[in-house]
Amino acid sequence: MRDKKWVLEHRGGTLKIEQQKLLMKWSMDCLEHLLPLLNNNINENINNAINIGKNWINGKASTGDAIKISREIIKYIKTLDDELEIVLTRAAGHAVATAHMADHSMGSVYYGLKAIKISGGSIDSELKWQIEQIPVELKELVINGLKNKGIIN
Repeated sequence: MRDKKWVLEHRGGTLKIEQQKLLMKWSMDCLEHLLPLLNNNINENINNAINIGKNWINGKASTGDAIKISREIIKYIKTLDDELEIVLTRAAGHAVATAHMADHSMGSVYYGLKAIKISGGSIDSELKWQIEQIPVELKELVINGLKNKGIIN
């Protein structure tokens, strides 16, 4: 069962839609920060996830649109061979799935750190950057969520 802090108020939780939108933006920012690792070889599904996520924040895409691209990403990943592209595409799928369930926002951190490890970068440096980007009003929620999921200590 999901922690009620990650569930929208109208579904019995405590999260406000404005907070969910901030989580989506944060998750998308974490994803986009890592896209240079793909050397401008960004697949269409990642681009679609980013566009739908940004449109969802602005009320121009539905949660159904976000769920649809997230499911398309799951299928698409099965066709990939490149480990870096796989983890960044997974990060995109989780980022856009934030529209459906807010705690998916942490998936871009999890898979983003895997991407950094694959590319030989500094995991500590990337994690520090990602945490610095968390909106202040959501920092405690996200840090606790990352700890509960075993993403950070």
